[in-house]
Amino acid sequence: MKRLCALVFFFIPSSLLFAQKPPLDFMVQDGWPIIGNERISNDGKYIIYNISSTAAGTKLIAQATSDTWKMEIPGASDAGITEDSKTVVFKNEQDSLGIIKLGSNKVTLLNKVRTYKTSHAGIRNWLAYQLANKDLILMDVTTGQQIKYLQVNFYEFSNSGEVLVMQQASANESSEESTVRWIHLNDLSSSLIWSGYGGGRLAMNISGTEIAFLAGNRTNLQNINQLWYYKTGMDSAKVLVDHSTQGMEGFGLSPSDVLFSPDGNNIFFKIHRLLNKIIPKSRDSANHLVVWSYHDKTLNDRPIIMPVSPSFSAAINLENTKRIISLTKNDDDYFPYSIYNDMANKIYSKNKVIVFENSIGRLDEYKWRSSARPDMYLISTIDGSGKLLKKNLSSPLDGTYGFSPRGKFIIWYDRRAGHWFTYNTSLGISKNITKKIPYHLANNYAEEAGFPTDEGLAGWLENDSSVLIYDNYDIWQVDPNGVKTPVNVTHGYGRKNNIRLRCLDNGYNISGLYSISDTLLLSAFNEVTKYHGFLKVGLNEKHSMIKYPMFSMILYGEWGRQTPAYSSDTYFQFALKAKRTNTYIFKPTLDTLFPNLVVTNDFVHFKPLTHLAPQNAYNWYTNELVHWKLPDGDTEEGILFKPEDFDPNKKYPLIIYIYEKFSDALNVFIKPDLASGVLNIPWYVSNGYLVFVPDIHYKPGFPGESAYRTVVSAAAYLRKFSWVAPLKLGLQGHSFGGWETNYIVTRTHLFAAAASSAGLSDLVSESGQLAGETGYQFIYETGQMRIGSTLWERPELYIENSPIFKADRVTTPLLVNHNTMDIGVHFSQGEEWFTALRRLGKKAWMLQYTDEGHNIESEKNELDYSIRLSQFFDHYLKNAPPPKWMTTGVNGIDNDLELDTSGKQP
Repeated sequence: MKRLCALVFFFIPSSLLFAQKPPLDFMVQDGWPIIGNERISNDGKYIIYNISSTAAGTKLIAQATSDTWKMEIPGASDAGITEDSKTVVFKNEQDSLGIIKLGSNKVTLLNKVRTYKTSHAGIRNWLAYQLANKDLILMDVTTGQQIKYLQVNFYEFSNSGEVLVMQQASANESSEESTVRWIHLNDLSSSLIWSGYGGGRLAMNISGTEIAFLAGNRTNLQNINQLWYYKTGMDSAKVLVDHSTQGMEGFGLSPSDVLFSPDGNNIFFKIHRLLNKIIPKSRDSANHLVVWSYHDKTLNDRPIIMPVSPSFSAAINLENTKRIISLTKNDDDYFPYSIYNDMANKIYSKNKVIVFENSIGRLDEYKWRSSARPDMYLISTIDGSGKLLKKNLSSPLDGTYGFSPRGKFIIWYDRRAGHWFTYNTSLGISKNITKKIPYHLANNYAEEAGFPTDEGLAGWLENDSSVLIYDNYDIWQVDPNGVKTPVNVTHGYGRKNNIRLRCLDNGYNISGLYSISDTLLLSAFNEVTKYHGFLKVGLNEKHSMIKYPMFSMILYGEWGRQTPAYSSDTYFQFALKAKRTNTYIFKPTLDTLFPNLVVTNDFVHFKPLTHLAPQNAYNWYTNELVHWKLPDGDTEEGILFKPEDFDPNKKYPLIIYIYEKFSDALNVFIKPDLASGVLNIPWYVSNGYLVFVPDIHYKPGFPGESAYRTVVSAAAYLRKFSWVAPLKLGLQGHSFGGWETNYIVTRTHLFAAAASSAGLSDLVSESGQLAGETGYQFIYETGQMRIGSTLWERPELYIENSPIFKADRVTTPLLVNHNTMDIGVHFSQGEEWFTALRRLGKKAWMLQYTDEGHNIESEKNELDYSIRLSQFFDHYLKNAPPPKWMTTGVNGIDNDLELDTSGKQP
């Protein structure tokens, strides 16, 4: 109890507030507030954020973390704080730009503004905003000094805050010519560095001294045929790449993003093969033939429209601009998309690029198709030479790999070996660097068959001296040369206490580069108690550790662990640190605690900054961790949800919601929402139901049996409590949980009603289906279905786990939802399941939303499904009258949602 007192002021216990509160209705989500778009000033003294809802719209709040000042601006959004922590800039609904002096009540509005950007470095606080007529105003926020530039199509500040680059349209409206200007912000001098046609896809290097961009020609502005380059000190930009550049023979420039390497030595871009002849083919053509062959590298699920020329990644080295280097040369080569989105992946270092080549077919087939496992190469961007690092690498799509910060090593995780490997770029030697760590480094939380992915890296120490690697609980400091014995930085504290220790992603040190004098701030989650807190550990030789209090709530969640499929909110992993102080803001959450913003400097005392509590207006829910015995004697756990006004003297209907494992999400606050396929837990609990969500552990080859024994044993345990109505048990699941629901009702008569959404019924037929170009076999063999074998190796396992073969054993009334556009689980699965049940005379209904996919997304359809699902369970679990759509089969008429009070039973 002592450890909870520091946070006790967060909320008033709901039991003290209860006074016959109304239950949640289906429209409550329209007015439900969401806190988002949070920013903290560099000095930690101010924060800004939005509070928004469908009904009330959006408002911007700026306030002091000391509670001495606060301002609200209705309709404002897209806000930022200037580098000096003195000013807020925002947009509002009336296309105005607002400026607030933090700590004052003064708001300046500038009308008819389309976009704005601020500089995030430099001596002066620059603001650039574009008016409705495309003119650009450059303004010093501190002094108010302004300068106007006409007809600006594109503008960007350098990271250094010393340069503004812009592309301007011609003053002559009839001309399609444009110019690129380089503005020196220290003296506002302007240089015209280019004029021509196009001038798009502009990129700037990190230091803000160089730019590159693509340009077209006068006759066809869509024909991108030149890459231009400019560096400070040059008179004007010059052509770097065109059709005559060595290496461009037979290729053209693709209209995609241009990117500088982190050191500025190389420019990356896309090229495509020039097709000699393009013959368009229409879907209306009489010839709809698609020939499928076992030689095909990818699978086609639609008619060919026209020949396609794939794009390839290329680079030009600024020290050798006479030729380009094509980094991918074959249609089958795979170059990580992330080099165009996130250079933090360290794919590039010192004129070298990691490239994956020689993969045939889809990469997601790598678990069964050896040719789909690419070879990893190190390619020189100077001369194009390559060095093979690893043949048949496990799929890079879901593994960790890349250069060390200084480029001395390349590191990757081998999923089949279960270890981390490095390649010394100067010595040309590969080493297994984690073979001396005695614990698993794979993340097998999902318990899937095959080779699980890694737990990840925590970062690197300076000069590439060590790499920090996670096991399931702790952090290891590992010698990238593989010579020194790995050291457990966290002293095994995590494993000894069942606590997962993970570095915070707080928006500050996103590079993950640390010095030996640094201290790691770690999130600490206890897998047994579900308590959460923080821990600090030094990276010096002593590895000194500071343990902070653990609280019965989630202060900082971990994706995949505290992200339940029954909630759509994204606040589970939230932390922001002020740039220049040790001030942090979080969003703690609990079943009865709305995720409000709090601030802390010591990780013991958390001061609330917002005080929203919409749940207090309704009969809310509480939850608790429940443990019970499985038939084999193992102990399992799950979350039991009870209404706020729970009365132990009453008997409640119970719905079991199933998917995989959610007990780590015990303290997640669930936002009420319409049902998209999953159960709206807050609504059901608020309206007089109990809901139980069990953890399910799976035995390879027998996932259905695993779900069955878990759910039936949990139901048997819970129905012994006097407050559970033993004959009023329901079951519901979506997607994988929908299949589990279908399977379980073929094995037991325990449930009074069950509802499955987007669930499988026939593993034999679905395992050979397609999702776009992707086959489904890997999902069944080594993925979520966990069969562990192919259909022809163990056909009996596919049949055993297919509900369709046991449809005649179903006695539970079943509501099926399956939508026409579903490719996650094809509509034919629901169709096959329902037609079998219908022929057998089973009580079954199927809801098919023709314009929806795997999840219901439109609010209209979500509302309709929410109502029908509740009517179905209310009838069978609460003895409510059935709706007419269940008794008369009426479909598509206005009154089919009305209750049938005639006494007719479905």
